[in-house]
Amino acid sequence: MHYKEAEKAARIRLVPVEGNELALLPLGNFSTQGCSYVQPWNFYGVHIMLVDGYIARIDIKNSYTKTDKGITYYSSPADVKGYYGKNSQITTSKKGSEKVTFKPPEAPNHRLVFHSNALTLHRFSIGRLPEIEPEENGCL
Repeated sequence: MHYKEAEKAARIRLVPVEGNELALLPLGNFSTQGCSYVQPWNFYGVHIMLVDGYIARIDIKNSYTKTDKGITYYSSPADVKGYYGKNSQITTSKKGSEKVTFKPPEAPNHRLVFHSNALTLHRFSIGRLPEIEPEENGCL
């Protein structure tokens, strides 16, 4: 997906640095083929997974990025469930952490996933299937 499609699916806005393109810094080995991670140079705590040059997933680990519903790093799983309602589901991992998954009706192959310690969020991700599914960051 292109970053405009990611914005729509995530219900967030990625503001280009200059012109029409984001300035991206590679995280580790970068390749236009296969899977790589990049970080926008002025967005701390935002990691973007690229697969064959397209955005597959965005991981957000900061306190200033919000969804269209105002959900941030310090929101609770109950807040997420309250805002996203019947299209969201809470699951608990074997380690005791909670995950709230929102399935946007307008984008059935995408998910917005909120990870928490059962009290507050510590990360949220937006992405397409199957890249959004792995619990840990990592290319398939």
